[in-house]
Amino acid sequence: MEKTNNKSIVSLTLGVLSIIIPYIGLIIGIIGIVISSKSIREINESNEKGRRLAISLIS
Repeated sequence: MEKTNNKSIVSLTLGVLSIIIPYIGLIIGIIGIVISSKSIREINESNEKGRRLAISLIS
């Protein structure tokens, strides 16, 4: 059973929170995008699951 990348889950959660929380949401969204790009790199190297979760924040 393949493991899902934890950073991709965190990035998706931050993306949703950035929509819900006013004012602070911009900062949370930027942090989510940075974590998402890091998780995509990790997924490419380790073949973990969670690529779609990480990409959903960027697109």
